[in-house]
Amino acid sequence: MTQHNDKNMKNIIDALETEQPSMRFSKNVMEAIDGLEVAKVSKRYVNPWVIRVVVTVLILCVITSVVYVCIASASLPDYSAAFAQSNFQFQKFSNYILGTNILLLLVFIERWLSKKNRSKLYKDA
Repeated sequence: MTQHNDKNMKNIIDALETEQPSMRFSKNVMEAIDGLEVAKVSKRYVNPWVIRVVVTVLILCVITSVVYVCIASASLPDYSAAFAQSNFQFQKFSNYILGTNILLLLVFIERWLSKKNRSKLYKDA
């Protein structure tokens, strides 16, 4: 039964002809919208209050995390004697982290400045 319906549907689809638009269709459309102006944006896509709430929540999460770490670190045992005996040198490690942060900061500044210059070039063009 479904095979018969499928054949009938295929025959109907094959019998249909596609409609061709007139030769001046694009030109007619362009002439129809020639006098119209683009409407100004009526309101922003994102409400500024939503952005403020999200930023506030993120800042509160960071502050809460820092406070929790400070409170929890007071109850930790002192492992400084164990680290003093190991061969791990914290001064060198902190220098590596500092160097990595400086490198990432320079990359960020370079990208920010190049983005600023690109936007300036597009405005001038």
